[in-house]
Amino acid sequence: MTTKTHYLLDVTVLSDNEFQGVKVTEKEFLLALQFEVKKNPKLKFLGSVHGFNVTARDHCTSCKIIQNFKDEESRPFIVIPAIWSNGSEGDHSTNETLDLVADTHHFEPSRMVLFNLARIGREVDLSIMSHGVGSRVLMSYADHTDDRQVTPLFANIFLVAADIWEEAFNARVIAGEEHHEYMVYGGGVGLKLCKMLKKGGKIHVFHNKW
Repeated sequence: MTTKTHYLLDVTVLSDNEFQGVKVTEKEFLLALQFEVKKNPKLKFLGSVHGFNVTARDHCTSCKIIQNFKDEESRPFIVIPAIWSNGSEGDHSTNETLDLVADTHHFEPSRMVLFNLARIGREVDLSIMSHGVGSRVLMSYADHTDDRQVTPLFANIFLVAADIWEEAFNARVIAGEEHHEYMVYGGGVGLKLCKMLKKGGKIHVFHNKW
């Protein structure tokens, strides 16, 4: 099990969980993003965090579909796939299983991807979108961020088919006035994530019914 994050440019997907690209340092990766911004100052970035049991191929395919979405109100953006060890078939980088998903200790290799991606938000216009159990990875990242290091990093945050209780961001829950059997993360974690938004940013929660 590794906690190291690899940065790749010019990625080609070879199979479900095999892909190749040009391995670069975090600084080189950021410089590549900043170069794109110089070409188009209005450019934005969307970090995409997939859910459980999703292959690298499927996630990259989904990101490509999002990347190609355009309408008359769309602003130019680039999708950054954030791939974490999630138990998909052929993924042998971790022994995580669905039974362990609620145990935040088993998210350490996964949330490190978020710690590294979040640093990019200091330099460029970055939003985060998580899907399904990816929302727990995102909340685990916030939960394990030291209070002294909570700073505005994200333009907006989108939790799609969120596998967390959507009320975790409400004031009464943050104040500890209400609890829910499905609330894996307390309201204090929701507040932390709110504090990671840049001025004018919002958290958007799209969820399935429990």
